[in-house]
Amino acid sequence: MDLNISFGTKKNTFTNSVFCGIICGNLRPEARASLNQKVEGKKPKRKDNRYHKTKDKLVETFGGKCGICGYNKWNRALHFHHLDPTQKDIEISKLITQKKPWSMILKEAHKCILVCANCHSELHEKS
Repeated sequence: MDLNISFGTKKNTFTNSVFCGIICGNLRPEARASLNQKVEGKKPKRKDNRYHKTKDKLVETFGGKCGICGYNKWNRALHFHHLDPTQKDIEISKLITQKKPWSMILKEAHKCILVCANCHSELHEKS
């Protein structure tokens, strides 16, 4: 289906592909950021590097690899899985996002095992 849609000023007219990207979200991150800036008149949001640095530090503290299969290629694919869900106070990612103290993050992380995304999916499938 071809939608003949454009909007914006002559200088910043968006075409069908960009419009479709807005609807379904299939834009490259840099294109999405640029589009958001033009559409909303705001600077594009940047990922909080503090989050990734803190997670990387935490991953390294816990051995830097999946505790089940040993995967260690990309830290973003490693997750913290709570061994006992009843002991879970809060998600690790929320602690990092909310910029909680390192001691609080470590305390919660010690209730977890570091696993890759595949093993994490399997753990949840089995439970």
